[in-house]
Amino acid sequence: MLSQVLKARLVKVPNSSRVNGANDIPSYPLSAYAGAGWSGWGDWLGTGSRRGRWQLFTKAREFVRGLGLKSEAEWNLYCKSGKKPTDIAAVPRQTYLNEGWVGYGDWLGTGTVASSLLKYRPFKEARAFVHSVKLKSHAEWLAYGKSGKKPTDIPASPNTVYAEVGWAGWGDGSDMCARASDGCSTDLPSRSDRIP
Repeated sequence: MLSQVLKARLVKVPNSSRVNGANDIPSYPLSAYAGAGWSGWGDWLGTGSRRGRWQLFTKAREFVRGLGLKSEAEWNLYCKSGKKPTDIAAVPRQTYLNEGWVGYGDWLGTGTVASSLLKYRPFKEARAFVHSVKLKSHAEWLAYGKSGKKPTDIPASPNTVYAEVGWAGWGDGSDMCARASDGCSTDLPSRSDRIP
């Protein structure tokens, strides 16, 4: 099919505009055929790719949510499968950036928010909340994080998120699990046991 598409667009062009020495295919078809039937690279290459004339964001998102996809990776595989309607953009974050785009969790309907977009509680508020849960060890903290009970505005890795704003370690009394005096076990080597 591609060869038929290309043959239909052949014209004689000057030597300076040849593609790989061919004298009948322009190097810049956009310029060569402007005003003479050019309708985009997707049409030229026979891929059907296109720009513009997309479904409205809300309509496209409704369709995509109905697919039941769970991740950006699944979305990309779907786009490559050839099943995606041509009027829904394969790169929605670009196409719909100023039309309601929030992220893939919203696009797919999973509710997942990229960690880079999450807003966390201030350190002291987050620590007070975690103290109220009365966790006794780092292992309990990890289990709590996986349980689905941890609020999304409390980071799973507080040692990273709060490194510059109050974090002092898992078992020094100002950590995210219960105070060391309450029997908190760090499940980690003490600072003196760590290799410098």
